[in-house]
Amino acid sequence: MKKILCLIFALLMMFCAVSCKPEAPGGEGGNEPGTGLEQDNTPVVDGKWIVKEGETEYYILIPDNASATIQNAATELAFFFNKATNINLSTKTNSEYSQNGKYISFGNTTPSSSVTVTKEELGTQGFKIVTVGDNIIVKAVGDHGLLWGSYELLTRMFNYEYYAKDVYYIDTKVADYPLKSYNVTDRPDIEVRAVADSQGYSNSEVAHRLRQFQVYDEFLIPSHAAYHNSFYYVMDGLDANNKPIVPSRFLATNLKQLCFTGGGDPEVEEEMLNRSLNYLIDAISKSDKSDIILGVMDEDGWCQCSACDHIIQEYGAKSATMILFINKLRDKLDAYLEQAQIGREINIYYTAYFDIVQPPVHKENGEYVANDVAVKLKDGVGVLFAPINSNFTQSIYDKVNEATYEQLKSLKAITKKLLVWTYACNFTDFFAPYDSITYMTDWFEAIIDNNGTYLFNQGRHSQGNSSQFDALRQYLVAKLGWDVKADVNKLTNNFFDVYFGKAKAPMRQMYDELRTIMRFNVDVLGMSSGVLAEVAKEEYWPENLLNSWMELIDKAYELAGDDEVLKVRILRESIFVRYYQLKFYMSDSENIEDLRQQFIKDAMLAGIEKSSEHKAIVNAFS
Repeated sequence: MKKILCLIFALLMMFCAVSCKPEAPGGEGGNEPGTGLEQDNTPVVDGKWIVKEGETEYYILIPDNASATIQNAATELAFFFNKATNINLSTKTNSEYSQNGKYISFGNTTPSSSVTVTKEELGTQGFKIVTVGDNIIVKAVGDHGLLWGSYELLTRMFNYEYYAKDVYYIDTKVADYPLKSYNVTDRPDIEVRAVADSQGYSNSEVAHRLRQFQVYDEFLIPSHAAYHNSFYYVMDGLDANNKPIVPSRFLATNLKQLCFTGGGDPEVEEEMLNRSLNYLIDAISKSDKSDIILGVMDEDGWCQCSACDHIIQEYGAKSATMILFINKLRDKLDAYLEQAQIGREINIYYTAYFDIVQPPVHKENGEYVANDVAVKLKDGVGVLFAPINSNFTQSIYDKVNEATYEQLKSLKAITKKLLVWTYACNFTDFFAPYDSITYMTDWFEAIIDNNGTYLFNQGRHSQGNSSQFDALRQYLVAKLGWDVKADVNKLTNNFFDVYFGKAKAPMRQMYDELRTIMRFNVDVLGMSSGVLAEVAKEEYWPENLLNSWMELIDKAYELAGDDEVLKVRILRESIFVRYYQLKFYMSDSENIEDLRQQFIKDAMLAGIEKSSEHKAIVNAFS
């Protein structure tokens, strides 16, 4: 153990020698900007002002009957405009428009008519910000693009940046601000960036301010369990525990999934298709969204009946049974939609998960092609690719992820619609640091290069907050999903400037050391990177290292002074350290139960409610 500890600390010193930078000025827990924030250099319109001597002549202008999302764009602009200037910016509708007025306009309004937007240029999430006369026009194809444009305008005007729940920077006491000649066009690299993390998963305000979707409310047509839901499509109803009651004739041989061939009985398969269609029709009728998941249950294993085995052998992959079923379902859905004329496109996706991540494809002349035209997905059918057995602590281009990378590339051979679900934590131990940051850019670039238009990067979504500097990871996911070429080092520096403020020096040292030890544990000690692996082992967290981190935590508390909000942020990062101290090194303490109860109390204060995906924090030591 002494040799291992010496090697660890040598690595830590080497890491700091090349990576730790002197403390930059600024950063008071949200009161100072990040030192690396880009400054807006848009030319000023001479003699014209948005704010002059603490007053404004401007209004927000939105369309009559504006959607809730457009109204939210206006509300957010007004809220943060007030934070910057102490001015209450009023909103008017287009019917109240005056040619002599001055406006910040969102969407299709009278003054925005000269600004053209197209889906080819902006997609569904991009936006334009253009100065036309005295007016600032924010325009987009999709309403959410207007919301993202609202935040971009705030960034350009007042250096606004949102880092985490209740943590943002914006200039304040702005008494004078000129009109600028804006001509901005921007769109995200990944079209739909769905929140799957502790802070924004059930909080739309946080999700939006990080320019992300709160997925259940805003992207998907609601359905039972959203992703792992196939039992619900064919069920007889729910039992007393709210679980689906599925007729045995529909079940796979392992009883954990559906048999998508109906066991080889055409009547059973037809019944499953009709039940699924009726479920889809009912869900579609209750939503204005366009996308829905026909998932599989959250279990590994696949049907091994003779009918399924025959199809698997014929088409070369287990996924073929699912693909043939969903293509037949698509035909039925198309017949319904043609008659119903609902006025919008509907897309359905199957979940490529566990046993069915491999599509039925082969290579010809170096390119992937479908094994048969029958296993190419029909128009309006796509794939949600969820390679849960991948190693997200290594590059997707690394040998260890070769199968995942090839599967990602090969999916283009069977579909034009690709959604991707990646993973960013250990679900059996929510205290275990998981390094998905080092190679995050590689993963996102590969997704974009292979036509992925949706990212669901699942972290510790089932609780309100997380330790292990997870707020930084969530910030980086949001920023890189928008701009995969963003400078991670600069973003990280900005985050520490604002999130930890005057306590940033010891917290940054702790973070840098943690990053080093995570690489050591994985690359040298062979710590499993499986998201379902048991990883709570003493050898990964030496007592001296944990103690040194608690010393840094204590130093951070001292620097925080009487800033109780900052102290909670520091407390949050102490939780995983204290957990491993209590688990491995303090079990013989006379007051161990008192220490455990204080730990649980502090964890809950920091917003940490669970110790694993399915285990409450109160049971962390049981």
